[in-house]
Amino acid sequence: MQHWGRLLDPGSRAAGVFVELCDSMADPVVLHGDLHHDNILRSGYDNWLAIDPKGVVGEPAYETGALMRNPFPGLLDAGDPARVLRRRADQLAELLDVDVARVRGWAYAQAVLGGVWSVADGEDPSFWHAVAERLEPLVF
Repeated sequence: MQHWGRLLDPGSRAAGVFVELCDSMADPVVLHGDLHHDNILRSGYDNWLAIDPKGVVGEPAYETGALMRNPFPGLLDAGDPARVLRRRADQLAELLDVDVARVRGWAYAQAVLGGVWSVADGEDPSFWHAVAERLEPLVF
């Protein structure tokens, strides 16, 4: 996970947030790395299955980033995506007992990183930029 941060423009706010979050991370644990709506499947009556893990190591708050920016691209169809993002961050932080500032920071850095990856893949980065723009004011 930490090596992904090297893809961010070194002078950018996103790179600074990424580095700050990595440097102040709690004890790392094994994470899924891409835990979002399309990667969680119902398995039986009351069981769930996470698919397509990336197997990264980091803090639990990092894992919320994919949930924050999805569903792709439907998030931007919400009447007020910034409000949705604020509410999601608050809910995830409370339910998972993690710091809301870290949830917001990881979501922001990952949205910018998503834009970098989309450009590298020859795709349109506008969704990622729009999400990052809405998250940036929420970041410490």
